[in-house]
Amino acid sequence: MNITEQLTRINNVQIVNWLLTRYCNLKCNYCGIIRHPVYEINDRETIRYPSLLHYANNPISPETVINSLREFKSFNPYCFHIFYGGEPFLYTGLSDILKFCNDNNIYYTVITNNTLDMQKRMYEILKDIKYYQGISASVDPIIYSDNPHIQNSDRYKKSVLGLESLKKIKKDKICDDLVAEITLDKYNIDYIYRLAEDLTKHGIFSSLTFIDIKKSPYYDFSNITDKNYLLHKSDELYNKLSELIDAGFLIHMGEELIDRVFDILPDNLDCELEKFNHNLTIDADGSIRLCLRIKGIETPKYNISEYFDKFSEIHKALINDKKNYCKGCCWTCPIMSKLTVDDDFNRNILHIDLED
Repeated sequence: MNITEQLTRINNVQIVNWLLTRYCNLKCNYCGIIRHPVYEINDRETIRYPSLLHYANNPISPETVINSLREFKSFNPYCFHIFYGGEPFLYTGLSDILKFCNDNNIYYTVITNNTLDMQKRMYEILKDIKYYQGISASVDPIIYSDNPHIQNSDRYKKSVLGLESLKKIKKDKICDDLVAEITLDKYNIDYIYRLAEDLTKHGIFSSLTFIDIKKSPYYDFSNITDKNYLLHKSDELYNKLSELIDAGFLIHMGEELIDRVFDILPDNLDCELEKFNHNLTIDADGSIRLCLRIKGIETPKYNISEYFDKFSEIHKALINDKKNYCKGCCWTCPIMSKLTVDDDFNRNILHIDLED
């Protein structure tokens, strides 16, 4: 096997996560992306991740994103792109990016908080792009809680608005792949059956993830440090998850993921990126991150525009950052991207027929 063939096997990216912007119209207390992280390493040294001002002054350009999308399409026609924020509908170049994806059969979803202002923006962009391949909105089961403290939180309001907006999108038929992003924890797991049932009645898929925590200061995506939120393996939990599958609810890759996710609870996933790079994350300044959860120190020295030309260097940086800063997580996206390396799973990453 020559060097090119070896690199092709190692560079097997299936899912690309784009943090298009750090701007957001909400300030959810569990989100770390909209905050200024500072990390104390020892008494003499402080390593600081870039401040929010850095991202405001150095936004990734739509041209850079589009050029990269073109390269990924050439490299892997089935590569799936997830556009995050912050709030992606606050990114001024989103319309150009989505139009390019639609025109070139590049598969994607946009993960939005679906609040009223973002819904308005969504329908404004629709005039230019004609349709959305994928829209995902955060909808957590806490919407069925009668706890006043929960009901006054941004997480609750976002979930309520997200659910109602998804129903409207489904009714208006503006999107092929409609998904509720659901984060489960110890305090909302009892409500998941009711939420999945409601979503299924409206033809909306549920994508289940399990809460993981900020295991060190380098875990900059999440701001949750309370271990009491974590779900642990138990027969009771497994039965609750199995009930969703047995009921025939629209659970994204439910049968493929249930055992795999259960095995890594509470937060012990090893993504094995050192073996092959199946999942990639780009930050709002165009720099490459170790992953969605952790920015890393060596990896962000590289820009996404360098990914294919300097893959060998970048992969070494990923390996070093993972070794030094990763303590595991419970993020389902790397599980899916590992599965899609096998051609049998390439279709299941999407809810649409790739041949249509």
